[in-house]
Amino acid sequence: MFTQNGLYFNKGLSCQTSTMRSKSLQLTKIIVIKIIIIGKENTKAA
Repeated sequence: MFTQNGLYFNKGLSCQTSTMRSKSLQLTKIIVIKIIIIGKENTKAA
């Protein structure tokens, strides 16, 4: 019983971490793109 709950808990954690990883990857991509756009605008202004 305990091992089953532990396995289920571990599976839930791995699913959460994987979704969080994909979300963080998307966020980092957006941030990088924004930085590049801002950098281009700054170079144009300068």
